[in-house]
Amino acid sequence: MRLHFISILCFALLPMTSHAQFGGPEQFPPFRDLCGLAGCGYGVDVNGYRSLAGPTAHSTPVAYTLGRDQFDIQFSKLSNTNMPKLRDTETNGNLIFTYGHTFGKFNIAITEMILSTDLDQSLNLQVQYIPSPLSRWAASIGCLELIGANKSMGVHDELSRSSRSPFAVVTYRVSGANHPIFLSAGIGARRYKLPFGSASWQFLKNWRLWVEHDGFGVNEGVLYSYPLNKKIELSGHIGFVQSRYCAIGVGMGF
Repeated sequence: MRLHFISILCFALLPMTSHAQFGGPEQFPPFRDLCGLAGCGYGVDVNGYRSLAGPTAHSTPVAYTLGRDQFDIQFSKLSNTNMPKLRDTETNGNLIFTYGHTFGKFNIAITEMILSTDLDQSLNLQVQYIPSPLSRWAASIGCLELIGANKSMGVHDELSRSSRSPFAVVTYRVSGANHPIFLSAGIGARRYKLPFGSASWQFLKNWRLWVEHDGFGVNEGVLYSYPLNKKIELSGHIGFVQSRYCAIGVGMGF
C-alpha cells in the first residue's frame, strides 16, 4: 500500500509537456535528468549490492550494476531555472523503477522509466561482469531505451527519432574503503555517441559528491543516502544540469 501511494504521488507530479530546456534535434531531453541506469540517484558496489560508498552519477551510467534481487525507485524533477521547483509548468520529471538480479558472475539490471503522465516509457538494460575482489576495475554494457517510444527531441514530438542508445562503460576505484573516489568513462551510440565520464566521492558516511560530463556539458551535485533499516535505503539528491538547471529527486531502495 505504501509503495502504491508513492507511485500515485509521483505520477501526479510528472510533467505534461516535453523537456523545454533541451529542445531541438538530437538533444534527447527526457534523458538529460536521471537516466535510469546504474548509479543514477543511488550507489551500488561492485558485487551488485546497494552501497553508501559506491559510485554514483546523474545522467550517465557507472559500471557497477544493481543485482542481488534488489529494487530501486527514483523520482526526479528538473527545473527550468537554477532554483528547485515542483510545478509542472516549470519542471520536467522521471519516475524510474529498477530491478537487479545476479546470474553467477553477472549483474543484470532492468529499468522501466515513465517520462510523463501520458505514460511515455523507456525500458533500459545493463549487464556487468563481476571482477575479482582485488580488482579496481569493472566494466558493463547496456542500452538506454532498449524498448520505448521515439524521444530524441521530446516525449511528444512526432519528428523525434529513436533514442535507443547502446553503450559501454568502465569504472575505476581510486582509493580504498574509507571515503573512496570512483572514476567512470564510457561511449556508445545515439544519446551516448560522445564520450562521457563521471567522478564521485564519499566525503562523509551518508554523503557523496558527483560530477559528470554527459557529452553535452558538465553536471554536478550531491547525493544523501540513509539506511532506514537493513532492507530499506532512502536517498535524495540536488544538483545542476549544465551547471544551470536545478535537479532534485528522492529515491528508495529495498
